[in-house]
Order: sequence, then structure tokens, then C-alpha cells
Amino acid sequence: MSVILKKENGVVKEVEPTKEIIKDIRQIGKKEDPRVHLCWENCANALAGKCDKVTEREKKNIGDYEFITDGIQIIDDNGEIDTFIVSKCKNYVRTENKKKTQEEIQRLKQIRDGLRTSYFDTQTVEEAYILQDELLHSTSENKVLINPRGAKPNFYELARMKNKMRKK
Repeated sequence: MSVILKKENGVVKEVEPTKEIIKDIRQIGKKEDPRVHLCWENCANALAGKCDKVTEREKKNIGDYEFITDGIQIIDDNGEIDTFIVSKCKNYVRTENKKKTQEEIQRLKQIRDGLRTSYFDTQTVEEAYILQDELLHSTSENKVLINPRGAKPNFYELARMKNKMRKK
């Protein structure tokens, strides 16, 4: 059974893990959910070398991070950290998003698309999205992708891409 650790005002308590609570915690930080995970909310210190939590590949229990004052964490049956949400942090420094020109936006899109096609070893972004979707919904026990971040096509856009690939 999973373990849920909740930290409030620096004090860690264990919370009874129900399916509803776990599902609710996993929604935090998603587009539809107004609650935020500070590490993803324009934090100037959310960089390797500036934040221990970000730097460490293997995350610790929430109580081991003194600078995190409030947050919640799900630890799965294998002792692996499944979800880690920070809601208050002593090191959080908000940065403002800079306005970008259309040229900058286009250049960044090309870089992002290049990284995606390189990562998935595909010729096109559409092929990369299709492969990502297949890996996410794999039925194998050793899932290759778990909880990827970033924009991805919705169900209908993905179906359109798959139809386009079949026609080639």
C-alpha cells in the first residue's frame, strides 16, 4: 500500500492513503487544477545546482528537505517516490515570464521539436508524438515513459496524426 506524507509548517504527518486522495494529489499541477507545484511555477531557484530537490536524481522524503515547509508526497509500494508536490518553500523566488517575439517563439518551437524527434529517434514530430503515446499506453510491466511533462496532442489530434501516417 502507498504511503502519503504531508508536510505543513515544517511538520510531517502520514495521511491515510485512499484511492480518492491519491487521485486528487496526482491532479495538483495539471492544467485543469488551480493548485500549483512551486518547482514548476517560474521559480528562479528550480535549477540543478541551486536546489537540492531539483539536483538530486533520487528524491528523498519530504521531511529531509528543510527548505520545503509545506507539501505532499506519495511513496509507492516499492518505496519509490511516485508524486512530490511542493506548495510552500523557503527557497522559492518567483520570476516573471519574458514576452517573446514571434521569431523567438518559432525558434523555440523548432528547438523543442528537434529535441523530441531526436529523443524518440523519428523523422517527424508527428511520429514522435505517436511513439510517445504508444510508450505511455504500453501494457508491459516496465513502462518506458511515466508522466511526461510538456504539451502533447489531444486524442483527436493524435488520431489525425495516426491516420496521416497510415496514408503514407
